[in-house]
Amino acid sequence: MPDNWVLTTIDSVCDYGYSENVNVDEIALSEWILELEDIEKDSGCVVAQRSKKDRTVNGVRHRFVKGDVLYSKLRTYLNKVLVAPTDGYCTTEIIPVKSYDCVIPEYLCAWLRSPFFLSYTAECCYGVKMPRLSTTDARKGIIPIPPINEQKRITQKLSKISELLSNFSISID
Repeated sequence: MPDNWVLTTIDSVCDYGYSENVNVDEIALSEWILELEDIEKDSGCVVAQRSKKDRTVNGVRHRFVKGDVLYSKLRTYLNKVLVAPTDGYCTTEIIPVKSYDCVIPEYLCAWLRSPFFLSYTAECCYGVKMPRLSTTDARKGIIPIPPINEQKRITQKLSKISELLSNFSISID
């Protein structure tokens, strides 16, 4: 690891686990409600963006804002992680995470989706049928933090690679 990078824990770079709960009765019909089935595995692409009026929902949802990292703590091997494109609400199986100034959301998202973090979650998850990552274990996860300019460079490269792979996949179909 380069000398100007810092190896630290997830809880030192973001507010993982501190979500605002909202009763669905308080959510306007036009508001976006994100469910796990709306997120494509591995890519984090939103495949459906449906409002409350288009869903049958009850209970509580987490509020998130544009730029939050949305991390699925349920079945982490599905790798459902994305940066919120707009404000909305999500199932409580998704954790909205606000990154601190030392890390850009796109880099945090990329790290949470990385094979290194996936391997860590595979060791920590509990539950057989529906394995989940505990808040405590998520916060203890290790993350390398490069300088902000390097984070931007890394995420731009990853975005370019993702775009190329997507175009390649489309051309095969």
